[in-house]
Amino acid sequence: MKFEIDHKTLVSALQRGGISNQTKEAIDPDKSRKQPLLSCVKLTADKDGLTIESSSAGLSAKSSLAKDKIKISETGTVCVEGPDWLGDIKRLILPHNISFEFDSEQKRVDETIPARAWVRATNAKGRESFAWSYDCYATKNFPKIVYGDNKPTIKINGADLKKAIRGVNFSVESEDFIQVFDNIVFCMTKKGLYIAGSDNRRGAIVKLDKAIQSTTEGKIVINAFLLNKTTSCFNGDEMINISIEDDNNHLVFANEDHSTLVRASMPSEESRQRYPEITKTMDNIMEVTVDIPDRQEFLQAMISLEHKADNGEFCVVAGKEEISIKFSDRHKPALVGCAKIAKGLQNGPIPLNIKFLLDILQQMEGTSMKLSFFAKEIRAVLQDSSEPNYFYLMQKAKPISPK
Repeated sequence: MKFEIDHKTLVSALQRGGISNQTKEAIDPDKSRKQPLLSCVKLTADKDGLTIESSSAGLSAKSSLAKDKIKISETGTVCVEGPDWLGDIKRLILPHNISFEFDSEQKRVDETIPARAWVRATNAKGRESFAWSYDCYATKNFPKIVYGDNKPTIKINGADLKKAIRGVNFSVESEDFIQVFDNIVFCMTKKGLYIAGSDNRRGAIVKLDKAIQSTTEGKIVINAFLLNKTTSCFNGDEMINISIEDDNNHLVFANEDHSTLVRASMPSEESRQRYPEITKTMDNIMEVTVDIPDRQEFLQAMISLEHKADNGEFCVVAGKEEISIKFSDRHKPALVGCAKIAKGLQNGPIPLNIKFLLDILQQMEGTSMKLSFFAKEIRAVLQDSSEPNYFYLMQKAKPISPK
């Protein structure tokens, strides 16, 4: 097996098709060494071009390069140690041409010893700059992944999807041992597509009006780590098709020409059922809205008052034209003059957690914002003026009795 390729083209293909060897399942439990087949990329060079594949317990990926982007001298297939190879090639700064050579007939004293493949980097003047050799393994035990050709459930621009995921990542509990709040949910409704995350204390909801959907209603739950790895395979200007496999346990992400395919496992049915229905918050009636024209000033006021909070709790106390903050009976209310009441509070002071509020304020980018409360909900909702389709949720704290 032998081919030549521009190193930027190869790095791009490896970053798409080789992501699975970067997952947690690619490491042995004792963390001492990588499992060969889970940390490898499978290379297949044939008359149509080059295919790069990787696979782990939760994530599989496949990237294809057309024959006009690569010069293949000898066809073949082999599994090559992935992370080391990708890291070495990415460190090349100047333009280089990469040649890969693997002799499938090479003799070894012991068949358990990996074979070796040679990768050479040649600069623009034709001089060899670097040369590396890597462990190679037979492909017969490499997982055979079938990427289902199902009808897309969601079709969405890659840049819109990545931006929405960045907006909800902060609210996800990445180390959730019950494997419920480490997920992100796609809610497909007649009003549009909602992408949401929550750790049951904070939450974020992004509404995407531009998403093209083939189903009107439904819910898809996927692990946040796997979703972030998956979307890293696609460019911002690509349209991404998301489909659910027939087993209802896997999602397939694909670009328009199917040159990049990623298959991600979904959480267990129990985890999916336990995920909170946070998007239903948007259907409730607002009890009060606080307009905050200067978000940065409000953020600085909250930071300066944070040390006064007992267990991170405070109350929003409404006046006729402004709000004040009450931290406990030991402190006088602190006036926050940059916030104005749009509708008066009907049920007295509203308790919140200042640490959760600061988490959300630091996610926002707009100059102004709105803080809203719902009559039938235990959550408050914040909206960023620059992103009207982004909604940030925070759970109300225990009631405090302000003087």
